Amino acid sequence: MKLIELSEVEILIMKLGDGITVYEIIDYLDQVYDRKYTRSTVKTYITKLKKKGFVDTQVKGNYSYITAKITEEMYREEQMELM
Repeated sequence: MKLIELSEVEILIMKLGDGITVYEIIDYLDQVYDRKYTRSTVKTYITKLKKKGFVDTQVKGNYSYITAKITEEMYREEQMELM
């Protein structure tokens, strides 16, 4: 299996847990890490994570909810095994 690398921001998004919206991610990154991202930038990160198989999205009403398929710990363990 190929080593799949995640960017720092992708890892931060994965840490947030399940059922979180893009707007909650934007607020969290701004408040906790003092990083200001636009909605389109965060959606790009989520799209990349989805293509890599790390998250799923579910649309309910006007919001997309992001759910991690694996935890950060599972990701790190898998990456260590592949090294």
